[in-house]
Amino acid sequence: MGLVADREFIGGAWFRFLRRKDIKRAIRIRKNAMADELRVDAWFGDLKVGEVSCERGNVYGEVMQVVATRSPAGDPVAIATDFSV
Repeated sequence: MGLVADREFIGGAWFRFLRRKDIKRAIRIRKNAMADELRVDAWFGDLKVGEVSCERGNVYGEVMQVVATRSPAGDPVAIATDFSV
């Protein structure tokens, strides 16, 4: 069990609260979010449509897995999670 949320439910305080309450997270993050000091769209910039990549990184002060792909329209889609991937 855990929380699945879209890009409106983001931020360091929110991510820390969920971790402290031991609530697993799968939260879509914006393409301009910072992960390991890089914007998500730059970090996964080489992904082609339909490809998937999973990297571990620091998102809003929390070390999480970031799973990314590119939509059919070419937009990056990234989810920060602490579920097993």
